[in-house]
Amino acid sequence: VFGRVFLWLWTLFTTALSLLRFIPFLLIVMINIISLLAYYSFGSNLYLWMKYVVEQEEYTNWAMLLTQSIAIMSFALWAIIARYIGKDATLFFGSILNAAGSLALYYVEPREEIWLVLLVLGLNAVPGGVGILIPNAMLPDVIAWNAQESGLKREAMCYSVFLVSSKCSTALVAALSSFALGFAGYEQPERGKPEEDQPESVVWCLRFLIGLLPMCFALATVLLSVLNWLYRTKIAKHSFDHS
Repeated sequence: VFGRVFLWLWTLFTTALSLLRFIPFLLIVMINIISLLAYYSFGSNLYLWMKYVVEQEEYTNWAMLLTQSIAIMSFALWAIIARYIGKDATLFFGSILNAAGSLALYYVEPREEIWLVLLVLGLNAVPGGVGILIPNAMLPDVIAWNAQESGLKREAMCYSVFLVSSKCSTALVAALSSFALGFAGYEQPERGKPEEDQPESVVWCLRFLIGLLPMCFALATVLLSVLNWLYRTKIAKHSFDHS
């Protein structure tokens, strides 16, 4: 029994490795991971950011509802844009807007006018859906390309590896946020005791986690989208020259 389980796991591992050696699939997995890191870094730290940076915890539910609703509704917008300018260009420009919105969040001051905070959050949520929609839209094209190149139909394994990469993004953000906040001196409030103010280092850490860090991930997504476009262009030109 153990031998069969080991053989099955080894087959899965080698198949996944062979898929990741296929450059278009590797690029799309990397784009998926990095773009989701930007999205989850914002979402997982929004509550603490509203509480300790903006200092308006009472509006946290409205902020979460607003950002999630706009991000979901933006899928339709980016899908329409992708039909006209292409998926690579949509990911490129959407990620640039995401980086700009994340940078704007970094400069939000404590006790800022709530309408201005919600406006910045809403504008930042518009390009937030790009990192979810476009990599998933690119995946079927990459799977078809891999089947054409290898002669093997491995859709299930492709989707499995892609899904695992999405889960890895969630785990990485959670681990990174916990480590950064702990290093900054974040103190978990104890139930039944008066809550103490967090150190200034925690405030700056939250600014980084919800502003500068997603901006860096969004810029990395821009770079990967360019590399993906250049690689596909090079392969298309090579195929045309040999046709």
